[in-house]
Amino acid sequence: MWVATGNEGLSRFTYNTWTRYAPFSPNGPGFFEADSMALDSATDTLLVATDREGLWQINQSTGTYFFNEIESNKDPYGMLDHVRKDPFGGVYFFNMTQVVHYDNATGFTPILSSENFSGGMSNINDVAKGSGGNLYVATDRGIYVWNNRVITRHLGIFEGFGTNSPGIKKVFVDAKGRLWFSTLNNIGYYTGDVSSAPLIPVEIMTPTPMSTPDLVNISQTLMSEGNSQQGKSSVLDSIFNFFTGIIPFLQPSH
Repeated sequence: MWVATGNEGLSRFTYNTWTRYAPFSPNGPGFFEADSMALDSATDTLLVATDREGLWQINQSTGTYFFNEIESNKDPYGMLDHVRKDPFGGVYFFNMTQVVHYDNATGFTPILSSENFSGGMSNINDVAKGSGGNLYVATDRGIYVWNNRVITRHLGIFEGFGTNSPGIKKVFVDAKGRLWFSTLNNIGYYTGDVSSAPLIPVEIMTPTPMSTPDLVNISQTLMSEGNSQQGKSSVLDSIFNFFTGIIPFLQPSH
């Protein structure tokens, strides 16, 4: 499990051990703060978007992890500061004005921009890929559905999205194909049909304090860790992703 720790770089938890990858440490991240992370399940590679410090990829070999910059902040897509997983392989990098797809085989492929939205430009707040191939784009004017290189539907006030304000902040597609969304004041899900199913209960959880061992600094243990972990399988199976924000009441406010 990878955890972004503010401007302290990243930390990885595996085999009951925390390892810190300090900014600019040997083979460590060449950035201070990660905005978001997403796993490319096709290649078992973790992709990282930063705030104005480029786009990065984390690879591992025999238990040793390496941070490689795939786009600098001076490159065409280097200022895309968010990333989300594509369940079909690769990831989506985006900012307020554009969305691109990235995978190791084909590189960067432009998908859409805010100029594609009907009714004029609107800020892109989030994206989520559904199992049916739809790309759901959260904007200040509801959710746009993108498929086969065109906008196929706009979910706005008339569909019940953002009755008080059409601004959608986060979107997420769960294992049952439900499209979850959040606004400034509400969260909900959309199935495409009028549902008679009861509402899903929501609980406000009280965080349980837990003690964790001190972080191990990667700059001090990189070689020894590489030897001790040799032969073990990759741990890029579970990552800290974007539930931060989509269900904000499950954690203390920042």
